[in-house]
Amino acid sequence: MKKIYIRTHAYNASKTLRRTVDSVLHQTHTDYIYYLCDNGSTDGGATHQIIEAYAKLDRRIVPFYNGVNHVWEDSAEYIDLPLHVDDDDYFCELDADDEYLPTFFEEMLGFMQKYDLDIACCGNDFLDAAQENRLFSQRVFTETVILEGLQFAELFPQYHGFMRTCWGKLYKGRVLRNYITRHEDCPNYPVAYGGDTFNTMRVFQNAKRVGILPRSLHKYYIFPKSVSYTMHPQRVQCDQILHKAAIDYLSAFGPISQRNWAFLYKVYLYALRDTAELLLRAEMPDSEKLHYFIEMVNCRYTHQLMAWENFDAPLEEAQEIQDARKDLFIAIAKWLFSLREVENEQAEDYCRIGELSSAASAYAEGWIAFHKRSAMVYIQQGKTEQAKAKLNELKEVLPDDEDVQYLSRFIPTTEGFVKG
Repeated sequence: MKKIYIRTHAYNASKTLRRTVDSVLHQTHTDYIYYLCDNGSTDGGATHQIIEAYAKLDRRIVPFYNGVNHVWEDSAEYIDLPLHVDDDDYFCELDADDEYLPTFFEEMLGFMQKYDLDIACCGNDFLDAAQENRLFSQRVFTETVILEGLQFAELFPQYHGFMRTCWGKLYKGRVLRNYITRHEDCPNYPVAYGGDTFNTMRVFQNAKRVGILPRSLHKYYIFPKSVSYTMHPQRVQCDQILHKAAIDYLSAFGPISQRNWAFLYKVYLYALRDTAELLLRAEMPDSEKLHYFIEMVNCRYTHQLMAWENFDAPLEEAQEIQDARKDLFIAIAKWLFSLREVENEQAEDYCRIGELSSAASAYAEGWIAFHKRSAMVYIQQGKTEQAKAKLNELKEVLPDDEDVQYLSRFIPTTEGFVKG
């Protein structure tokens, strides 16, 4: 019988790891090999000791011990496991704070064999670890879904949530050849967060048939300190990488439909919203926050999101998305407007993203203020034509504005500077 290979790497996970490992050991299907790795924990050996004890208890557990978190020289066999699973064997991944229901292997194997699947997905229970593991939400279909051919594109909005995570799935070895396990092997890998989404999209591209079982067999515990809820220096870049990866994924099936474009921009919008909220709460200098907002707003994907009009959704949902977009960019614009000092090298970009964010949120006061500041910056930099263009735009809406008249005095004419 073909084997299941399961992988868990644990970092300072002594409080949750036993629950995870026990959920594997209590499976009704018992033919598997469990790769269990202490990923450079710094908890005084607590995680290491748990793994060591379980490895002595059950011969199906293969232990690995990393000296440094995410430095895999000591555990190359562990991290490269997906690349070496035989074509007709199976692979799955389980986080060190999550768990399977006892029939996960049995039901998923039966599902894969019944429909000749390359990948099987199950539903997920999301539990709030900060609220005594209260059920927060579920992601589960009401009926079986089988994807093949153009259905990967046609049903993309329906199954996209299942593709965002590597866990809660069983993979045939033959689809794992493009599985990226180390970010240094891929220059576009999202190192801050979303690596599992990036990897799973690549694996889905290899699959001929994917099935989604209408049963929740996996429990995911939400912790406030998850990387999804923390600000990483490359987080903004990761939002852009994942958006491009989704575009590339859909493009493999032909021209992207209007419906899928609308869905992609909705996903990107909510990713930006989460990142912006983290940035606004983060304890860092304003100049550093501004750097990230410049990176976010100056991106061409963000410009396209600002201009997107048709979200191809029911009226109420479309209005909700448009309101979310307005709220995002007005929050950015107002934060920018509140800054008292901006470094010279950031001044031009600061004004540009202030104008863009104000325009995208119909924040007229902000648009006017940033146009004035932009004209002032161009005057200080000696960029006369750019300053004149900004002032001319302002004159069209504020012909008698005193600030505009004052700034215009610094624009040279054929006779020299305009006199006040």
